[in-house]
Amino acid sequence: MDADTFLRAATDPAAWLKKSISLRSCGDALWDRFIEGLKAYAESGDESAIDYLQAAQMFYGLSLEAAFKARILRQQPDQIEFSLSADGTGTIQYARMERFGTSIKDGHNLVALADLARRRAQTRRGGDLHPRRRFP
Repeated sequence: MDADTFLRAATDPAAWLKKSISLRSCGDALWDRFIEGLKAYAESGDESAIDYLQAAQMFYGLSLEAAFKARILRQQPDQIEFSLSADGTGTIQYARMERFGTSIKDGHNLVALADLARRRAQTRRGGDLHPRRRFP
């Protein structure tokens, strides 16, 4: 993928949401296999179902990550940073994502991404950023 294509795709909330839906579908398919595996476990003691469960959890997590990033990109585009390198004609030769709401090293941290994704929505509505405080 060339740098321009990467940059356009990485800054398109609809593309992130589409990816989230695809990843969710993969998780659903693996979940169905997990359920089938549970039946096999009940009948024969086959323990392979856990592999499907773990894979489904991974895809569900990646789906959430992509959905959170779509929301962050749509509501807080200033939280995303890229490093770009251009040649003498101004053509982008290299693009790299440096930060997506959190540092790239924490880019798969669902808790941090979820917190950032909800923060803007709640502050726009005047909501409490700490809902636990509402319940004594």
